[in-house]
Amino acid sequence: MTRDTALILGASKGLGAEIAAACRSREWRTIEVASSLDDAAAEGRLTLRCNLKGEHSTRTLLQRLPGAMAIDHFFWVAGTWWEGEFAEMTLKELLALIDVNFRNAMLVAHAVWQQHMRASSTRATYTVIGSTSGVRPRKNQEVYAATKHAQVGFARSLGESNPNPNVHVSLFILGGMRTHLFDAKPPANLAEFMDPAKVAAHIVRAVAEQQDPYLEQEVSRDTPLGQSLR
Repeated sequence: MTRDTALILGASKGLGAEIAAACRSREWRTIEVASSLDDAAAEGRLTLRCNLKGEHSTRTLLQRLPGAMAIDHFFWVAGTWWEGEFAEMTLKELLALIDVNFRNAMLVAHAVWQQHMRASSTRATYTVIGSTSGVRPRKNQEVYAATKHAQVGFARSLGESNPNPNVHVSLFILGGMRTHLFDAKPPANLAEFMDPAKVAAHIVRAVAEQQDPYLEQEVSRDTPLGQSLR
């Protein structure tokens, strides 16, 4: 039996690592991409180093992907976070948020979409992991929120214009999870945040079972679904 292959962009920590683990539990082969992973190949698992802060690193990844495997499932998880007064943000910090969360990640997203369009008769899934910061304002998170709003707009527009019924697009708008992003400054209510392993299992299951050409789901931590994923 042919095994599906999943590409996880941002697979080294938090939700991305858990999505990769959930894919492997389904016996899918994985291509796991992150800045902190070493290039390595094992049975059913390929890890590739790519720092989305740099366009050169991203373009190097794109040159390597065609020689890897056909991609059946794509998960755009990569992201970084910054909170504080907008005026105090350095140019380096501002550009890193834009490049990691959207600009260079979009280069990978575009390349995968092109592959999906070429393999027109093959079922594929294309998943964008967004944030509730992409649908609501966030105090002291202006640039982060802007990148997440851009992600939401991209996924919704792609779902609307997708010409291939065999490619299923999905957008998950997620609330707070207990990930490394809060290691330096954990909020007082961190215990109420969702467990990334449970969220990942929910996402991969939903994608694997998806029948509609476009699926959008908001999973806030204070909803019944979010509470079940704590």
